[in-house]
Amino acid sequence: MNTAIIGCGIAGLTAALELAERGISVELITKEVDPLESNSYHAQGGIVYVSREDSPELLVADIMTANGNTGDKAIAHLVATEGPVAVRELLIERYGVPFARDGHGELCFGGEAAHSTRRILYIKDATGEGIVRTLYAHAEKHPLISIRRRTMIAGIAVKGKRAVGVYTKEDDGDVAALPADAVILAAGGLGQIYAHTTNPRSATGDGFALALRAGALLRGMEYTQFHPTTMFDPRTNNALVSEAVRGEGARILAKNGDDFMPSYHPAASLAPRDIVSRAIALELVKRNEGYVLLDCRGISADMLRDRFPHIVEKALAAGVDITTTPLPVVPAFHFSCGGVAVDEHARTAVSGLYAVGEVSSTGLHGANRLASTSLLEGLTFGRRAAQDIAEQKFMRSTPAIAPWHDNGSRVPEADMITQDWTSIKNIMWNCVGIVRGRRRLARAVHDLTHVRAAMGRYYAGAKKNRSLLQLENALTTASAVASAANDNRVSAGCHYRID
Repeated sequence: MNTAIIGCGIAGLTAALELAERGISVELITKEVDPLESNSYHAQGGIVYVSREDSPELLVADIMTANGNTGDKAIAHLVATEGPVAVRELLIERYGVPFARDGHGELCFGGEAAHSTRRILYIKDATGEGIVRTLYAHAEKHPLISIRRRTMIAGIAVKGKRAVGVYTKEDDGDVAALPADAVILAAGGLGQIYAHTTNPRSATGDGFALALRAGALLRGMEYTQFHPTTMFDPRTNNALVSEAVRGEGARILAKNGDDFMPSYHPAASLAPRDIVSRAIALELVKRNEGYVLLDCRGISADMLRDRFPHIVEKALAAGVDITTTPLPVVPAFHFSCGGVAVDEHARTAVSGLYAVGEVSSTGLHGANRLASTSLLEGLTFGRRAAQDIAEQKFMRSTPAIAPWHDNGSRVPEADMITQDWTSIKNIMWNCVGIVRGRRRLARAVHDLTHVRAAMGRYYAGAKKNRSLLQLENALTTASAVASAANDNRVSAGCHYRID
């Protein structure tokens, strides 16, 4: 029995290790040269655990409060109970992830916005990097895990409403069929469909598009979460400033020093992300200014340098010493709360096809995600998907896969690919952004339809290389987000409609 896993973030790596431990061979596939590259790797803040003063019930309450009771409470309870167990059993005990500890060897807990207690495990301001590096090191050594780098997924092979493998394309090679008894989509996010994003270049919406073409369902795609604080400097390219910085005492201020956040929410700078991002966006329009300030001077300089060394370093590269000077920040796209619809076992509507991590929609986040629950969700459902696959005896006979036919003869021009990317990014940022309205959403659907028609004509006869495959995936995903946002007239969470 074998499983193909697309993506090397926390969800994909967890699933791979869990399957391998059960004697199932795994093809772990990434399109990147560096297999660590993922949204998980770039996660700064941390992963939710349960401290002595905490309880699963309190965590569920915080999750549901943050999403305005739009999420699935049963799934929230599942994650709040199973998630911390997985953190302890897998990350702490089995794999030894080096979370921060105090002088007595006890785990340190950080605080973040919208959490009612300090429950976040962290590794300075590079928690995702520490987790992914640790898990990948174990996956790389496991004899049942084969890792394919620089391999794009052109499509998911489906036969009789069942996933039977994937079509792979290495950088300069032809498309090849890879049979598999099960396929796990762990392909990450969609940030590159927006002009401004915290996501790495790899987040081109591949998993959403692949699932849709395979016959799976998408839900909640309109719930695109924007992070309130990224550095306002072209040299840093929307570098993320973790919510944990505000959890430790930083405040958001206007350029003139006004503390405007209390007028938007009682928790002020510690309000849920959607509220903070929206407040900043509205203030920028009202004040006709380009950025707000993140004032970290309420945190000691030693604490900033010890707890957030990478953020301090990136700010210095942009010319700001955050120990003495407020940092200019703006919102940027950060996380997709919707995705491929799955059940409590991470199964999609296509038999044998699973989705885990950001590409999936478990129901946990609803219209808005609580900070530091994404890594926890990926860990929990990566484990659950592996457990379910191991129990599915019917998958042990994989039918043959039909060959992939790419009749393209010319290489797509890089400058035209860039032009179409820019069109998609600008349409999404201007029309399907933090604050939305009927006319702009309708314009987005219309304009993306036009881009699709123009691309269809222009790239007819072009070879399906990585650049073109990613562009087509991005357009499919952007269209799904825009259509869902246009269709949903109910304003909730990070889908905020002024009409």
